[in-house]
Amino acid sequence: MMDTDKLSAAIDAYVPVAKRVPATDMQLQKMAIATPLPASLRQIYKMDFQLFAPGFELFEPMIFVDVNSDRESFDDLKRMVFFADDQGGGFYFMDPEDLLGLGADFIYWTDRGLMDVDEVVPLADTLAAFLVRAKDGIDPVGEPTLGQSALRRFAEALEKAPASVDAAPGVDPLAFRAALENRGLMLTMTTGDILMRCNGMIFVDTGRKIYPLDQIVSVADGAVAVIGHDPLLGHIGVTLGGWQDLPPDRLLAFHDLDHPENGQVLGRMADVLTFWIKETAQ
Repeated sequence: MMDTDKLSAAIDAYVPVAKRVPATDMQLQKMAIATPLPASLRQIYKMDFQLFAPGFELFEPMIFVDVNSDRESFDDLKRMVFFADDQGGGFYFMDPEDLLGLGADFIYWTDRGLMDVDEVVPLADTLAAFLVRAKDGIDPVGEPTLGQSALRRFAEALEKAPASVDAAPGVDPLAFRAALENRGLMLTMTTGDILMRCNGMIFVDTGRKIYPLDQIVSVADGAVAVIGHDPLLGHIGVTLGGWQDLPPDRLLAFHDLDHPENGQVLGRMADVLTFWIKETAQ
């Protein structure tokens, strides 16, 4: 079954054709001005814009325009397409540019009070799959977030790391807090979670190092912490968040400590470390 057919079948389960309220061409034009409309979302609105189920309610066109016309305050999620609410304190959105890494048009939920890229909950890889899942009621609160899932994958990879990955025991939580307070070091709790699992790591085959807590220093006025070094990539840093329009806990590789902005973004810290460990194991 093609994607358009799956979407039509999913909508059929919500409301019969005779009771549908499709968006007008004018409404669709205004929505497209607010944000480019993914094809699957346009198809839904052309069929019926009053879809709802427990925990899910599609935005009416005017609400869609209102929400998506003013996304600058949505921080890391300002380029997402918001299309529904959870009848409470959260929004559902699509990621048309695959900025979050699970695929273009993947569906997520976010708490409106957080709007943090690592706090979003991944739900479905297509709009049709999301509608099927939501049909009998949906409650994303408490489900694993992107950040939690990344940390889980890192912990699993670390547990199975080969001997060529020399990982030190995790730092004591009290020592982590003391470093933040006494050294003025600025690290997120997610970076702290990683250090509490592994306080430093040496990739023997490549010479790549992840520093222990007492060797980590800050640059860029505290916005980037230098957490390691790679013979080819140079210094490895992790972001605090908000610097250079980047989310927190993103790894950078750069050669000039005075200009980390000239380096390259490697990805979410937990995901990159997981990749490096698995790469070594191959």
